[in-house]
Parts: sequence; C-alpha cells; structure tokens
Amino acid sequence: MSIDDRGPGLVSGTTGGALDVERDSDVPISTQIYWQLAYQIDSGRLLPGSRLPPVRELGAALRVNPNTIRAVYRRLSDAGYVMSRHGAGTHVAERPPQRRGAEALAGIVAEMLRRAAHAGFTADELAAATFAAATERKRPGPLVRVLFAECTSADAGYDAERLVNEFPDLIEAEGALLDDLPERLDRFHYDLVATRS
Repeated sequence: MSIDDRGPGLVSGTTGGALDVERDSDVPISTQIYWQLAYQIDSGRLLPGSRLPPVRELGAALRVNPNTIRAVYRRLSDAGYVMSRHGAGTHVAERPPQRRGAEALAGIVAEMLRRAAHAGFTADELAAATFAAATERKRPGPLVRVLFAECTSADAGYDAERLVNEFPDLIEAEGALLDDLPERLDRFHYDLVATRS
C-alpha cells in the first residue's frame, strides 16, 4: 500500500481506489472510510477475496487511530462485506451483500462528492449537475425542450403555453426573462431557445 500522489490522507494500493479522509467534514471519519470501502466493494473495485490492508497499516496511512479502522472493519463484517480471521487478515466476502438501501446510496454519493472535489467542483455544482442529469433521464421519449426568453415573464409564459398547446406531447416549453437566460443555459439543457421579435 502506498500514499496516493494526489495528496495527504489518500491511500491506494491494496484498496480498489483511493481512500480520502475529510477531517473538516461533519461526517465522522469512521463513516467516511466505511462508505468508501462499501462503495468500492459494491462497485466491483474491490473484488471478492481481495485483502484489505492491515488495521495498523491503514490507520497509519490515513493518519487515523487503528481502533477507528478496527471499528470500520467490524462494521463492514457485520454488514456482510468482509470476513476477518485472526492471522489471515480481512478479505472481501465471496458473496458481498447486494445493497440498494440508504447506506449504499450514501456511499455512492460520498464517492461522487470526493471525486468532484478533487476535480475542483463544489458540492452545490455537483448537486445541480446531478439534478439536471436526473431531470433529463426522466423525460419521456421525443419531447423537445424549448425555452422562450422574453422581456417580461407574462410574455415568456404566454408564448411557451401557446407552443405546448399547439404541439401537445411533442414539446415541453417554459418561459424565462432574457436577463436570466445565461444562468438557465448553464443549469439546464434545452433543445431550442426562442424569442419573439
């Protein structure tokens, strides 16, 4: 195992990817480590049978008390992710649990936040991008998204409503002020942006 070259607090090697401890986070360090290891197991980065680093070694690399790592490993074992045997170490279970609950989702979110932070994005930027992507996925089939930008909200809303009424089930339209156009285009995807002259 080695310290990852991206900075202190990151560990790579025998884990399936870097572990990152955010010391100023509201999330307890043990929970951060648990979520990251559970995510690596759930995502297949840590395969069944893979050996986790020894408690003292991982604790030293992350600059975390070994008792914290021991508690994380115990929690992973209780959840069915790993098996520990005295003298043999801690290994990913041959049949890790298939998680679809809040805990697994929290691990995925923690990993997304970690990666976004390393790429220079804030949590708010990640949340906005996630919301936009989820909105796009929920859209049914061939709807075309149109944004009408006008000088007044009434005009923009009226034009958008007329367009939807004219082409039901084909167009999704909304109105916005011209001044709000740059922000709307940064946050949302539109197939067409229109204005009336």
